[in-house]
Amino acid sequence: MIRIEALIEEYGNLSFYFKKDMPDGLGGLISNNNIYVNANEPFDRLYSNLAEEIGHYETIEGDIIDQSIVLNRKYESLGRKCSYRKLIPYDQLKELINTGESIHRYELAEEFGVPDDIVEEAINIYRIGRLHISKYSSNLLIQ
Repeated sequence: MIRIEALIEEYGNLSFYFKKDMPDGLGGLISNNNIYVNANEPFDRLYSNLAEEIGHYETIEGDIIDQSIVLNRKYESLGRKCSYRKLIPYDQLKELINTGESIHRYELAEEFGVPDDIVEEAINIYRIGRLHISKYSSNLLIQ
């Protein structure tokens, strides 16, 4: 719970609501300065959903719910990228990968408190930008 509390403290100007009555498949939603997160999710998913909604707060204004609009998909991606930087800071990830030992994606997920698919997506984003990984598979990172 400490990670979630730290995110909430960082954004004291926002109101946070953890709702058990959100629709299935909806992890979170931001409306004005109110963030709603699906409380039915496992802790690691709840944490990443919270960070994603904060990422949307940081990067966009307005309604991006209609994902058939190309610009809305771009903003959705931008909010997720922002959340990956919060959840899995580049320097910490690089340090773990550069130990010279093999490290499994699920070990990174445990370290950062996020689902392993979030680790994979963050690595892909960083790889495009600046992270150099010599070999990569869906289960194992090898430096």
